[in-house]
Amino acid sequence: MVARLRWPIVGFLPEYDALPDLGNAAVPRREPRADGKTSGHGCGHNVLGAGLVGAALTVKAVMAAQGIPGTLRVYGCAAEESEGAKVYMARGGVV
Repeated sequence: MVARLRWPIVGFLPEYDALPDLGNAAVPRREPRADGKTSGHGCGHNVLGAGLVGAALTVKAVMAAQGIPGTLRVYGCAAEESEGAKVYMARGGVV
């Protein structure tokens, strides 16, 4: 998502992942999922991801409405805890 291709450049890094053995049925107690899947969100990264995308959309709207120059970039970061995704992103030039 890019608002404008100018400085400053502001980045958002929504993190999201599903960790092994944290899956749960949609109930307020510990209960296995009926479909047998065991991975799930346990650290709030699902909320961080959605919140940061919402924040980026809001900042983009404000920049457009007020004529504020700059570039917004949103880089989703999957497997944030288990696969070292940020290392691969840095190696790929996402800084």
